[in-house]
Amino acid sequence: MNQLYTVLISMLPVIELKGAIPIAIDKFYLPWWQAYIFGVIGSMISVILILLFLKPVSDWLTKNFKIFAKFFHWLFEYTRTRHGKKIEIYKESALVLIAAFPIPVLGGAWTAALIAFLFGIKFWRSFLLIFLGTLMAGIIYTLGTLGVINL
Repeated sequence: MNQLYTVLISMLPVIELKGAIPIAIDKFYLPWWQAYIFGVIGSMISVILILLFLKPVSDWLTKNFKIFAKFFHWLFEYTRTRHGKKIEIYKESALVLIAAFPIPVLGGAWTAALIAFLFGIKFWRSFLLIFLGTLMAGIIYTLGTLGVINL
């Protein structure tokens, strides 16, 4: 049951692996390798849902509600104009780094998936790059929780 809780906690935005792995190890007393595996699984479930459903949902909202059409137009223009050059410079490594970045709110799988959506990066490319970053983040949080490294 604690494995399921770990998956569910790691699916939450902002919390993700940052919270799931320490909780799984320190509160649920899962072995570190289970905390890592189930945390990564939960994060990647969120990524799959975002990558598969955010575009169809935003398209439907845009077609059916003028306020959402204005919002998404503004969001895409603002994001691509303000941050597009940074993403273009780093390309694929940007998604890996954002997913792996161990600072709350500034990075993580949710943020990387949202960026992939905003920049129209294909599903499988996004998924694999975010998965790599999530694996890296999981290692960082696991080692941090075990006291091997200081976070």
